Amino acid sequence: MNVKRLSALFIVLVMMVSGLGLQAANIKGKVIYVEDGDTIKIALRGKTLDVRFAGADCPEKGQAYYEEAKDFTRKKILGKIVGLEIISYPSDTSFVARITFEGFDMSLELINNGLAWYDEKTQEDKELAKAHKKAKKAKIGLWSQPTPAAPWVYRQSQEAAAKVTETEQK
Repeated sequence: MNVKRLSALFIVLVMMVSGLGLQAANIKGKVIYVEDGDTIKIALRGKTLDVRFAGADCPEKGQAYYEEAKDFTRKKILGKIVGLEIISYPSDTSFVARITFEGFDMSLELINNGLAWYDEKTQEDKELAKAHKKAKKAKIGLWSQPTPAAPWVYRQSQEAAAKVTETEQK
């Protein structure tokens, strides 16, 4: 078992033993790095964890509004202590969580500002779905484009293109 997996498992174990559980809204951590609009690194109890925002999916690098989403998240929470409500633990080194700061829900803020799609695969939430529809209707942010490609569609097309290139090189 690698060190990152052990560290993440340790955090989960500490939360469960301390009675916090995985659904606790009162876990706090310091944002030490913003990877992109919806992925951050948190310092929590002496460990570093990768955290993906539940319910929001921001544009990928290479897509319109990628930088705007990353800058928005960086300006709002980098260096700040945030609240985490852990929704799931999908891999060795990462959590999916709702992130709050000063009463604001970061997933909702990104969607309201047209910087993310509502991602029901990471969390079903009527408020996020409603915000998505409202931002889209008002043509806010990424919705001002004629045909914005959802990040999951973009990722699939990039993976397919990489496979074609790999096959052609053989």
